[in-house]
Amino acid sequence: MVHIAVIGAHAGDAELMAGGIAAEAISQGLEVYFIHMTLGEKGHPTLSPKEYGEQKRKEALLVAEKIEAKVIFMPYKDGELYYNERTIIEIAKVLREIRPKVVITHWRGSLHKDHTITHDIVRDAVFYAAIKWFDIGGKENFSRIYYAENWEDSHEFQKDIYISISPESYKKWISAVKNYAFVRGETGFPYDEYYSNLARIRGIESYTLYAQVLMKPWYAKKEIIKKIEKL
Repeated sequence: MVHIAVIGAHAGDAELMAGGIAAEAISQGLEVYFIHMTLGEKGHPTLSPKEYGEQKRKEALLVAEKIEAKVIFMPYKDGELYYNERTIIEIAKVLREIRPKVVITHWRGSLHKDHTITHDIVRDAVFYAAIKWFDIGGKENFSRIYYAENWEDSHEFQKDIYISISPESYKKWISAVKNYAFVRGETGFPYDEYYSNLARIRGIESYTLYAQVLMKPWYAKKEIIKKIEKL
């Protein structure tokens, strides 16, 4: 049974924002899927989308292999991801097929439209997948959804849950994501430094060595639950 699905807008997003969590979960015997909505093939300053897309596909496969996760590539194009019924249903079908108990994706407060659209698609796909009366094939599957910390998705992001990452899982994760050229700084932003240091900062905040954080959906917040219980 699949336990966790991490869904990112571009190849590399899922592994950076929740790769440490994935490595830690796998070390504890859980199964993890990285699902890439697009390859992020238009993000290189000199390589064509075709060239960079082929490179990133190979890198994504290698990163998943190193972390010991599984990987699914959706057929959508970088910058051309749209929120519509067809895309929602396609993701819902994937969720019913792999049957995760936890889905991790982007928070909607993002400066990148693909991230925001992925948030909206995944939110609705989780709902579709859970309701048996949606005739989309497969057996209904209920997943809890959480939002991961991404430097582009920081607007109103809240640190609700700290997930401790062992030194072994941390090293495995950081070593794996360096197989992406963009993580090593090829496209300009120092992703390696940002996420490796962020995990240490989150670890300090939670009185451990390394950690990554998740945000709960609004309806799962403790203060919301308490207010509802008083009604």
